[in-house]
Amino acid sequence: MSWRSVKLGDTCDVIAGGTPKRSKPSYWSGDIPWVKISDMIEGRIGQTEETITRAGLEGSSAKLLPPGTLLVSIFATIGRTAVLECEAATNQAIVGVIPRQQGQFDDRFLQYSLRRKTQELQRQGRGVAQANISGSMLKATELLVPPLAEQKRIAGILDAADALRAKRREALAQLDTLLQSTFLDMFGDPVTNPMGWDAHPLADFCRTGTGGTPSRRKMQRYYEGGTIPWVKSGELREEVISSTGECITDAALRETNVKLVPKDALLLALYGATVGRLGILGIQATTNQAVCHIIPNSLRVDFRFGCGSSSSTAQGASASGMARAT
Repeated sequence: MSWRSVKLGDTCDVIAGGTPKRSKPSYWSGDIPWVKISDMIEGRIGQTEETITRAGLEGSSAKLLPPGTLLVSIFATIGRTAVLECEAATNQAIVGVIPRQQGQFDDRFLQYSLRRKTQELQRQGRGVAQANISGSMLKATELLVPPLAEQKRIAGILDAADALRAKRREALAQLDTLLQSTFLDMFGDPVTNPMGWDAHPLADFCRTGTGGTPSRRKMQRYYEGGTIPWVKSGELREEVISSTGECITDAALRETNVKLVPKDALLLALYGATVGRLGILGIQATTNQAVCHIIPNSLRVDFRFGCGSSSSTAQGASASGMARAT
């Protein structure tokens, strides 16, 4: 069975999107779905939060893409993918990938192939506050492509794995709800404090701070070959953080505003989709600016008390502020 290596741009058209002017009401609330990155969460798109009109499509750089088009985000959240289940347009942070020859790719296989390239694409992202890649960078991405029948077989296996992961996420969400309920039964609501627990400002027994993002324009100096773990807010998925998707170099630690955070510190996501999410560092690491580190001044604080109580924004933040002193 022969697998061939191809560049995405040699086999697919990569089509950029656009945003109609917000100042023209006639461009908006039409019958054409208009995709933003926030619409790509589920991996397949049948409807969108916003729609545009035919005038909005013709008066902007947005393009109408057919069902089956693979969408890839190229700005800020680099490498997120979704398959269109309806005709739609996208904003400029998303490109549509359409194979030039029918039957050349299974759409699910192409989606999984580009998902596998996410970290590589993110490393290529440039910019300080908001990383991004260009369409030409995406076109240069190399893919290994087997015959169509093998693509379908591989995609079927990966679909089954995705379904198992979805069930696991659902089970964890139910467990998190149970933990929250148990915490409230035992200790009361941290906000109203019906048990009359002593309350103190977090600063009385902990020191806090945030990290930073070394310039993506200095990839070779600040990222390539780095061995210092660097935590992003999206990585606060587990109670204990023991590994990270990216590492930075000693030069990044010396020359930028990132800080080395000790093992056992509590991490709190400050903004974005993961705001309020908590995790305990199982390793010495650094963080980006969206993560607050909380370090106890003594051994009198047990962070597991606050971390396990809730993953929601309000309760999670309040619980961390009521960390138990023993």
